[in-house]
Amino acid sequence: MKNFQKSLVARDPEMARLRYEKLVSECSRCVLFDYKPYLFNETTQTWRFYDEQQAGLTYLTDGNHLSFHGLELIRPVIRDICNSL
Repeated sequence: MKNFQKSLVARDPEMARLRYEKLVSECSRCVLFDYKPYLFNETTQTWRFYDEQQAGLTYLTDGNHLSFHGLELIRPVIRDICNSL
């Protein structure tokens, strides 16, 4: 899994993050939430696409969508957004 992770580290999501921030700023109904606190390891400065404590359960599907485990990871964020609507 660590080799898989290293193959994706070179991707820089900052341009996409800026694009989404701009799109959300133009819509009063949109709510932007950030995956970075959940998937980025600040110590190693790498993205974590799997859970090391749970036998390497992946957070992403083959299509780069959140897997069941990824959805469970961010469930509190989605719940809070839904509760605030």
